Amino acid sequence: MRKMNHLRTFGIVFSIFIILFTIGFTVQHDTAFLPTRLITDGVSVVQRGYIGLIGNVKGVGTNVSDLLQAHEENKLLREQMMNYQMLSLERDQLEAENESLRIALDTGATLRDFNPSYAMTIGRNISTWDDFIIVNKGQQDNVEVDMAVLSKEGYLIGRVTQVNQFSSKVQLNNLQNRTVQVPVLINGKPDSYGGLLDGYDSLTGNLIVNKVPLAVEVEEGDEVITSGLGQVMPSGLSIGYVEQVEISADGLTQTLYLTKEMNYNNLDTVILVKREAVRGDND
Repeated sequence: MRKMNHLRTFGIVFSIFIILFTIGFTVQHDTAFLPTRLITDGVSVVQRGYIGLIGNVKGVGTNVSDLLQAHEENKLLREQMMNYQMLSLERDQLEAENESLRIALDTGATLRDFNPSYAMTIGRNISTWDDFIIVNKGQQDNVEVDMAVLSKEGYLIGRVTQVNQFSSKVQLNNLQNRTVQVPVLINGKPDSYGGLLDGYDSLTGNLIVNKVPLAVEVEEGDEVITSGLGQVMPSGLSIGYVEQVEISADGLTQTLYLTKEMNYNNLDTVILVKREAVRGDND
């Protein structure tokens, strides 16, 4: 039994020696011995596979890193673009407000004797769009009921009907069911006293003046202004220009349809006028 073990051990050692001798001999003499080639090729394939696997893993890691970096950069760019758009909108809004205020100030130069006060529109209800606006001046700014309100272009657009501490409600001339009639006349034609601004045509956008004396020669383009005969509006405020003239149904007076160089939909800035400071008030 022991003899058999010695023979087996000797056989294993001798086999290892033969393999090592063959490998050494092959390496030294560059032979193409088949076992050597198989071993060498196998090692080479394994090595290339390992290197390729490592390279692929590194490549995937690099791609993921690049993707995450690109995502962050896109997010940053979107935020910067949004900020730029917001700044552009704010700039446009400020420019529009500055232009509106500039027009109002230029108009105010011609209203100096009326002691004008400038206000911004802060509220306008969709359901009463053509009837009322809310402005940011109130009791603390000495605003009073029945003060005349002008557009930034200088046209009479309505009157104050309600005053709060920091805001006021303005009834527009566009109001269909008017509660106050405004006495008017044609600028430069003193015989035109008697006319009343008391209507609005929502289809054409024209203000309507009734009861103009029939004897008055009214021409297209004539300016209609407040006469100051009532207890509400001062005299000399521009209302609009004659676009059309009709004889009233009774044939005794004339009806005037007025147009104006302003837009009731754009009343961002308005001018409040105090009656007691009016030049040449006839009351």
